[in-house]
Amino acid sequence: MPTGRIHPTAIVSPQAELGPDVEVGPYAGIHGGVVVGARTRILSHACLCEGTRLGEDCRVHMAAVIGHEPQHFAYKGEPTLALVGDRVTVREHATIHRSTGEGTETRVGNDCLLMVGSHVAHNCHVFNNSILSNGGLLGGHVHVHDFAIVSGNSAVHHFTTLGSCS
Repeated sequence: MPTGRIHPTAIVSPQAELGPDVEVGPYAGIHGGVVVGARTRILSHACLCEGTRLGEDCRVHMAAVIGHEPQHFAYKGEPTLALVGDRVTVREHATIHRSTGEGTETRVGNDCLLMVGSHVAHNCHVFNNSILSNGGLLGGHVHVHDFAIVSGNSAVHHFTTLGSCS
């Protein structure tokens, strides 16, 4: 059962699990099967789709989308996940898509910042303390290790690995 402050225009599925002190802003949507950690703020018009697991103390800004279906022909509707760690900030219009392939996941670690318009594609793994600057785009199956930064308006080709502190 949802707890915390939920704006009356937000649509929160009764099958969503919201931790204590979660705030959900106007017109935000939280689908069934979503888990949101304690003290997380979901701002207006953000959408958390089925298969999303969001950690504690996160901030999801306006019009961000987490856990939507991947943009890949291989995806056939199988259950997959988008896992987001603790203290992650997802800014306006940023997207994190679920993975392709049953039992797989797209993962963003702890203490990451995804700036405006950034994109984490299917089956990516963004480790801890990493930053995707405005418009930073990750193709599918990209690994971004700890403390790495993807510069603004940069595209990372699928199946690429960015090392720690790069």
